[in-house]
Amino acid sequence: MLAARRSRSLLLVVGGLVLALLFALSVARTNKVSVSGGTATPTRPAGGPPAAVPARVSKLLPGARLAPERSSQFSNTYVGADGSRVTQVSTSPLNFRDRAGHWRAIDSRLVARGDGFVNRAGAHVIRLPRDLSRGVSVSSTDASLTMRLVGADAAASTRGARATYADALPGVSALYDSQAQGLR
Repeated sequence: MLAARRSRSLLLVVGGLVLALLFALSVARTNKVSVSGGTATPTRPAGGPPAAVPARVSKLLPGARLAPERSSQFSNTYVGADGSRVTQVSTSPLNFRDRAGHWRAIDSRLVARGDGFVNRAGAHVIRLPRDLSRGVSVSSTDASLTMRLVGADAAASTRGARATYADALPGVSALYDSQAQGLR
């Protein structure tokens, strides 16, 4: 019984140290970065507005502005007019590194591009066709995946980050959600 308590305590201590080390490494990696709106690939429009201050943050922190040097892949820090700070932290990525190494705000909303739809900005480029008889693809700088629902034939309707293909197959509708970490 005493041995079981000791090994459980040791496991908790080791687990805590691993978490602390991972946090320290992530802070060290993201020490000198900037965050702004924009895009990751040259196929999308260049530039873009800076990340907007969320309504909740504006309510808590009047006159808030984004503090790029304090933001990271999973957080955005805002500074109020009085110098106080609020940090938004997420379990999903909020920002991604562009080709120049700068943090950019992720925007999963779908926009029409060529013969389909793409996500506005993110580490992955998601391409959804206007007609589901063609393939759906997800690509990053070093890999890509294309898939097709065999026999499907339906036109897309989009809203925000979702594409819906009603009656793609008899009695089946296909839904695709563009997300920060890929496609669902």
